[in-house]
Amino acid sequence: MQTRSLIFALIFALVLGVDSLSNGVKSTVLNKMTDTPSTIGFIGCGTIACAIATGLLTQTEFPVSKVYVSRRSGSKSSALAEKFGEKVVVCDDNQEIADCCDAIFLCVLPQQEEQVLRSLKLGDEKTLISLVVRSHIIIIIFN
Repeated sequence: MQTRSLIFALIFALVLGVDSLSNGVKSTVLNKMTDTPSTIGFIGCGTIACAIATGLLTQTEFPVSKVYVSRRSGSKSSALAEKFGEKVVVCDDNQEIADCCDAIFLCVLPQQEEQVLRSLKLGDEKTLISLVVRSHIIIIIFN
């Protein structure tokens, strides 16, 4: 659970800027997470997912081995793969993203959320970050 919390904190710090963390938290997060490159997944590859993926792939504070993206928007996922080469894996199957990634961003439309989540098998070691507006993730997961 501590590693999951660190991944979650680091991802938000990267989005907001690592310098927004206090020195102690920044040091702890970076020391724990820089040993092993993480794999990050995006289920739904629209504008927001592309922006976060680009940020993660261009920053230097935290090693990212690969970013897996769904082919939801073929032009956007293809553009990421073209720009970052082997660091981006475009998937036709959301379960492949869930199986291969340490942290998974859910970036789908609100009306797609339940269907997508119910189709996934996520282990306890996975970190799921929902960017769905008015998300019902807690209700879906625990029912």
